[in-house]
Amino acid sequence: MSTSVANFDIAGAADRINTFARELIASQSARQAEFNAHDRGRATAYLDRLESFVGVISNPSNPLDLPKTHPSAYPISDFPADEEINVIENAEVRDLVRRFKAAHVELVNSQSKDRATGIFESDRGRLEALIENARGIIAFGQTSVDLPENPGDVGAHPENLRR
Repeated sequence: MSTSVANFDIAGAADRINTFARELIASQSARQAEFNAHDRGRATAYLDRLESFVGVISNPSNPLDLPKTHPSAYPISDFPADEEINVIENAEVRDLVRRFKAAHVELVNSQSKDRATGIFESDRGRLEALIENARGIIAFGQTSVDLPENPGDVGAHPENLRR
């Protein structure tokens, strides 16, 4: 994966996505079967914030002309490792983090990463589709399922379920 991008707007979006994913991984809901109302609210706020940021960086009435800035390199933090994602007990939280990962990968490898600022419409469309899809996961997560046999703190992934 890219370790830097030339576009500071894409770097900003990637930073936000990374931060929001780490917050979800550390959430209370990540360690239980229930996706609680507080964590769903926070996840919704993260998506709202990301969507607003994308609106700012794609505003055609406020383009930035920065001929001396480009090309620069803005570092991109690594997204949480799959090992951190796969041990999330809550399926909906895990699904959300995977969508954040897809958004992160798509952005830092997009055509937009090579611009000085802004986001191409096609890259914006992919990101907005992931945001909308993540909203569906949050809505789906309003109902919980009783999983009394889940081993809990060892995570709900295949190698731990064989025990």
